[in-house]
Amino acid sequence: MRLSDRLIHALAFAAATIDLRPRRSGEPRPARPELDPAARCLRAVPAALALDRREDGTGDLWTHREPVPSVGLLFGLSAEALLLQLLGDARAPAAGRDAGDLPTESSRGLLGPITLPGKGVEVAAGAALALRMRDEPRVVVHFDEVGGTSSGDWHEGLNFAAVSRAPLVLVVRNDVGDSARHTALRSLVRKGPAYGVPVTSVPGSDPAAILDAVAESVERARSRRGTQMVELAESDASPPLHDRLGVDEADFVEEVSRRTAEYRTLRDDLLADRRDDLDAVRGPIASGTPPSIPWYRTAELRPR
Repeated sequence: MRLSDRLIHALAFAAATIDLRPRRSGEPRPARPELDPAARCLRAVPAALALDRREDGTGDLWTHREPVPSVGLLFGLSAEALLLQLLGDARAPAAGRDAGDLPTESSRGLLGPITLPGKGVEVAAGAALALRMRDEPRVVVHFDEVGGTSSGDWHEGLNFAAVSRAPLVLVVRNDVGDSARHTALRSLVRKGPAYGVPVTSVPGSDPAAILDAVAESVERARSRRGTQMVELAESDASPPLHDRLGVDEADFVEEVSRRTAEYRTLRDDLLADRRDDLDAVRGPIASGTPPSIPWYRTAELRPR
């Protein structure tokens, strides 16, 4: 499937589920296009496409901080499963225990997101180190935004990964808002080498460039060249998305609209059939079903 086709599905799913997106209490809806979930998925989806995605627990691993549910489509999750997850339904992969965004399914390469700034970098670094200790040719990619760099945990996680030469690729979106609020040194190209981490900077508005840059960084990490970083930088006014993807504008808009309508129909059907009764949510707990083992304690990631 072409990059443009992947993005059409991702954009359509984002548009159909924007009102289901989990938001922090009191958080307003995005007022600027670059802060919209659809804009975020335009950057996350090309990055995720660079991974070796498998469903048998032997592929690369993906994690992120801010919500990007559309990425789940790339890892084999159905649109229905993702919608149920966003609804916090008992039929969702997390059985209603972890509403919103992506579930943790290490067999598919998904590590559940950690929204606290910087914490996801530490978790991703630990997962990458586990893979290196097991001598497995696998890589962890963590998708973050520049706001995370204002946390001490972010720097501790990056330094830990760099010193451990963990196969981690940190993709940082540095084209959102005013990064001067988070760091005095705005350029990650200058900041990364201070930790011994090479940085590749590409325009955050160019999906093809993101795919190529992350793919190259993933292969460097896989070949034991240590932790890598990709900066999605601010860019000047760029051509419309359909021009950058080399597709016809009318066809692109029509296909996104058609797919969005399909996802909205599925969403509405699930909402109409939603199991709102408490027993459906507490069923697995009341039945005595053992809780899921955290992904970081599973056999496939535990050092031998």
